[in-house]
Amino acid sequence: MFGLLLSPAGGCAGHGIGLFISSSSSIRWENEFKFFDLLKKSMENISTISTLQEGISVQNMPNLDNWLLQNAMMTSTMEELGLSANVDPAETAMLDVISIDDLLNTAEVITQKETADIDRLNSFFAPTKDSLRSALLAWAAKGFPPVEKIASLLLDPPDICSDGQQRTLPYYIEYILNDTITNKLNGLNAKTQGMNFTISWVDRSISLYVTRT
Repeated sequence: MFGLLLSPAGGCAGHGIGLFISSSSSIRWENEFKFFDLLKKSMENISTISTLQEGISVQNMPNLDNWLLQNAMMTSTMEELGLSANVDPAETAMLDVISIDDLLNTAEVITQKETADIDRLNSFFAPTKDSLRSALLAWAAKGFPPVEKIASLLLDPPDICSDGQQRTLPYYIEYILNDTITNKLNGLNAKTQGMNFTISWVDRSISLYVTRT
């Protein structure tokens, strides 16, 4: 589809001719060229042509014959190629169909993400002895402040988990670990003496803290 906004030369201010033309696969090139030829003859006194096509405006377009011929040829070419500006409702409806392949592909992506998040959380809640000792030594070097953050992690739950449920961050953590956060913290407490571990979360960020008991 294309549109023309025509302003007759010498016309009154604010007056013009508005015209929109759409191509149809049932109209042949010869008929369209005759139409454009008649349109051209009816606009002999026009001095200003503004085309409205994809937001492009051209003032004082030269050589009206070439312009009309190019548009007629463009329409004919689109028909020969089977192209149309109109969207087939049947094709649009196909976009709304949910297939087995779609479900399998989506489920696979979600499962891969959950597996990666499990590995990251295991490192977060069960660090190696050396990495935990290093973080605690940095706390000791500061004089054992009452609350010290020793680790943090960014975790983004999927919109839908692999079981089809939606979960916020803490529930997502417990779901993929198949364990409670409390049990994970108790595991850290069991590895140390005179210390207590807690966590907090804001949006996608999880932080691990240590305090003296």
